[in-house]
This record gives sequence, structure tokens and C-alpha cells, in this order.
Amino acid sequence: MFTEPKQSSLMLLTKAESSAHDKSGLTFKQFFQMRLGEIKASIQSRKDISDADYRALLKDRQRLIRLIEVAKPLMMNKQKLYNLGIPLSEVNEIWGDLQASPEINNGFDTAKLALEALVEGVFDRNLTRQEFKRQGLLMGAITVGDFDKAEMCIDYVIWIVSPYLEIMCEMANVDRIADLMEHHIVALDRYAVANPKK
Repeated sequence: MFTEPKQSSLMLLTKAESSAHDKSGLTFKQFFQMRLGEIKASIQSRKDISDADYRALLKDRQRLIRLIEVAKPLMMNKQKLYNLGIPLSEVNEIWGDLQASPEINNGFDTAKLALEALVEGVFDRNLTRQEFKRQGLLMGAITVGDFDKAEMCIDYVIWIVSPYLEIMCEMANVDRIADLMEHHIVALDRYAVANPKK
């Protein structure tokens, strides 16, 4: 059963969101609720999405969830992060928040399972999003009652982890998350292992 995400304790935002937050005049809690509402609205608007657009959206989500999966061993290892030149205070505070968060732990596992079920329905069984939702098939983790919550879980985990992927982009000399590839993360991990700091 999927549950609605609760307010995260994490304060890290992407550069674009940080700028928008500063200009909004909202508290972090207010900004968080606004962004959460935007994600929910985006999911609700998918009821009219074309088959091609939904397939493209799922492929994008697959790429991002896969990036998080590849990056997770690095993101969860304080020594490796320190070896990459991240100050110890940031390793303990900023990255420590992520490492203790439900989004990177159980939330990620749930999001991955949900995405696998969606991909199976859309790509393997050739269902449209509307058919998948209407038929209420039990596919992996998703029943019709859980459908919107499953999509919410996927998008929410990606949203929370994206600022950390953005930091990895900077370390890998990549301009944006859209250009970040698995091999960039693997290279960072190898560098961290090969260059230990005391």
C-alpha cells in the first residue's frame, strides 16, 4: 500500500528551486507544500496524456530512478563523499540528512517497485495509462486504488534526491541532471575509492 508523502525534514533544493524559493517569500514549509501540490497537480493532469507522451515520461523516470540506484552506494557513504572533496560538515549535515531520510531508504525501494509495475503494464502489456488505471490490475505493487499514490511516490523520491544529483553533476563537470549518465557516477565512485582521505 502506498501512502501520501509527509513533509520531509530535508532543506536542500536544486539551484532553480532555491532561487524560486528565495523570490517567493514563502517559508520552507510553505514552499514545500506548494511544490508538493504542483507534483500532485501534474499527476492529476496525466489523465489526458497521450500514449506517446506517457511512454516518454516513464522512460525519463526510469533513467532518473536508475541514476539514483547507481548513485545510492556513493550517496550513502560518508567516507566516499569526503574523499570527493565535500567538507566534513556538509557530509555529516547535508548528506547525513539524506542518508537518514525515508526517501532514499524505503521510499526509493517503493518507487522502484512502482515504476517497474508501470513499465510492465505500459511497455510489456501494451496498456495505456488510462487502461492500466481503469482495469485495476494487480501488477507488481499497483492496484487501481494505489495508482496515483504510486506515481506520486516515484516523482516525490526523484524530487527530493534531485538536489544531490545536481551536486554530483558539479563534481562530474556535467551541466545538468538531464546530461548526467551512469558512467559519470561510476567514475566518481572509483575516484572516491582510489583517493582515500584521513
